[in-house]
Order: sequence, then C-alpha cells, then structure tokens
Amino acid sequence: MRRYGNWYRRFELVASYSIPGRTLTRHAICDVDEQAFDALRVGGSVAVHYFPALFVQPLVTADHLAPCSRSASINFSSSLSKPLAAALLPLLAILLLWRLFRIRRATWLLLPWMFFALTYLVLPRVEAEPGRPVLATAQVDRVDDITALGLSRRRGEYIPLGQPYEIVRLRFLPPGKDTPVTAVDKVDRGSVPNLQKGQIVEIVYDVGNPRIARLRQATRQFAQQARTQVLLVGVLLCCVVMLLLAVRSFFRRNLGLTTLTRA
Repeated sequence: MRRYGNWYRRFELVASYSIPGRTLTRHAICDVDEQAFDALRVGGSVAVHYFPALFVQPLVTADHLAPCSRSASINFSSSLSKPLAAALLPLLAILLLWRLFRIRRATWLLLPWMFFALTYLVLPRVEAEPGRPVLATAQVDRVDDITALGLSRRRGEYIPLGQPYEIVRLRFLPPGKDTPVTAVDKVDRGSVPNLQKGQIVEIVYDVGNPRIARLRQATRQFAQQARTQVLLVGVLLCCVVMLLLAVRSFFRRNLGLTTLTRA
C-alpha cells in the first residue's frame, strides 16, 4: 500500500462463505498478523462466526474470521499514525508554552517545527538492508515512480525531486516456502535499466526475514539528495522570513520617528 511517496505493509484476509438456507454468498475481510498470513493458503478453509440477526444493519460487523486479529489492525494503523503523532507532539508543546504559560516568544518555535514536520513526514527513507543476505532472483510485481515530495501535486503542495526514485514491489519464492512473498525496495530511478512489471531481477534478501530484500544493481542516493533539497528550501524560507521581519521592523521605526517629528 503506497501513501505519499512511501509504502505500508498490510496482511489482509478475504474469505467467502454461504449461510445455510440462503443463496447469497457473503464475504468477510479483516487483518491478520504476519505469522497467520504465512500459514494461510488461497483456497484453504477458515472458521467463520456470524450473527444472522446483525446482517440487516450496516453499523456492527456481523461476522468474524477465526485467524483475524485486532492487534494486526492496530499495528497497521500505528504504522500510519505514529509518524503523524511524532510530528504533532512538538506542536502541542509549543501551543502549551504559548497559551498556558503565556510565553509569547514560543511562537518563534513554529518555524523550526514546520521544517521538522516537513522533514520527518515527507522525506523518503532507504529500505532496511538484509542482515543475513542471500542471493536470489525475483519478479517485479509493480513499479511506482516518485518525482516529487509533498501531499498534493494538483494543489502545488510539492517539491520536485532532483533525484527521482522508484518504489519496486518484488515477488519471489524463498527456499522452504510453498507460496511467494512480497518485498519492497526503493531505488534511484534508472539505476536498474528498463525496470518494469514482469521483469526478472537479481536481489539480495534476508534469510531470517525474506520480506527484507534489495535489488542488487540499484543505487539509493535519492534519500540524501532529498535531505539536501529540503535543507536548502528550509534555509531559503528562513532567510525570506528574516528579511520580511527586518523590513517590517525598519518601517515601524521610521514611521514612529516621522510621527514624533510632526507632533
């Protein structure tokens, strides 16, 4: 699952079942943890618990699959909410200093906070390197081309990247497993020529966790390039703000002197 130049892993179970005496086939969907996901097979059977009386209303889930885990849903949600919470906590601290303790100068901290939030939430990161690397080949399942940082290109809320990168989804069958696994790598655009869906590529994966894998031929300079770009943008914005404040202060002093002279 991709969001704003990053990606998140979700282990989802979809099962169909029929209720005795009814012709309509129902579907149940839920999140499972990684161990349960690896143990399940397409076409296999799972236990389902359902309450027929609840099917007439849309507010409460009427069925439950045995392998489903509420903690799996929480873990997936936390992967999205933790970065946002980490960026908002400093803002809450600044607002407390300003409103609760009446420290007006705390508002000056908003500018570095904005830079911190942009850096923390938007900057891309290089994927983890396999701790116990093993050579293999994989099939490219999907390639997403990322050319800018930001939330909305349509509204102009983005920064074009000097070094675009690609989010590559890799699918392969590690030894000892009977179903393929999916790994994700982020690489510089063009570092692997003609990278496209269906292509067979060489990878290095972690023998202890096959979902940690990297393309062998790829380079990953995009993260450093993006940090440099954002730093330059931040310095430029600070200079502009300081210049505007200096001009404002200059005019206030001169207008005050003019008023006193006329009086």
